[in-house]
Amino acid sequence: MRGMRAAAAVALGLCLCLGAVGCDQVSDTFGRVLGGGASQSSGHNGWSETRIADVATGEPGKDRLQWRAGDDRTRTALGNLTASQPDGRSGPLVLAFANGVTVSLETTALVTGADKTFPNGDSFAQVLGGDPKAGVYIYKIADENVDQVAVQGGLCGAKRPSHVAISEYVAADGEWMFRIAAFEGPGAPGADAPADPGVCAVYAYTLN
Repeated sequence: MRGMRAAAAVALGLCLCLGAVGCDQVSDTFGRVLGGGASQSSGHNGWSETRIADVATGEPGKDRLQWRAGDDRTRTALGNLTASQPDGRSGPLVLAFANGVTVSLETTALVTGADKTFPNGDSFAQVLGGDPKAGVYIYKIADENVDQVAVQGGLCGAKRPSHVAISEYVAADGEWMFRIAAFEGPGAPGADAPADPGVCAVYAYTLN
């Protein structure tokens, strides 16, 4: 009890220093520490509206770099994922998979999960199994390197992928998700795509 009172006093002191905005942030942090979980006042399992909005439009791989395979297919085909930008935050996104596949990506478009992958086709959220409100980044695959240890091949197996759609978001239970849909068609997926972009595989990751 004394420890909790001391922590609350520290939080109050920080509030006085930081002002109203800082106080909200500190209160949220200490509420999770003292209460044993996130604040439920937002109705989003402890994630405020501002955080949800930021997450929904944030580019994948910028801040959260280590991801764990979230299902058996992903674990077998690609393994865990490390995202990086060797040329800095404005450079291309590089995804390195534990099973021996590495891809370098160039951003082409930003859409939302509710948008169509092609006219009259499924939405990105339907393909990814993701959030229709979350941002989805479309990347052209500049390079795919498949090592000999990658026994199941690359993102599209033995075929060469052309684009990927990636969405990083917070699920309703508060868990971070990273979803990848790989396409083998010549054109980029999107509502104005001239033809079915040919989704070949979907991979699911959760935060390590």
